Amino acid sequence: MGLSPAAVRKRLARIETLLDRALLRPPTAVHELWLAHRALGSGDLTAR
Repeated sequence: MGLSPAAVRKRLARIETLLDRALLRPPTAVHELWLAHRALGSGDLTAR
């Protein structure tokens, strides 16, 4: 199945919307902080 680059971008944009997560852009600072806490085993960040 051959897909053009434009078609792939459109499909990824739809998937981003469904997942509420960036796939075409770099991670946000919030995501990077979450990953760092997870890697360090700091637990759940939602409990404050």
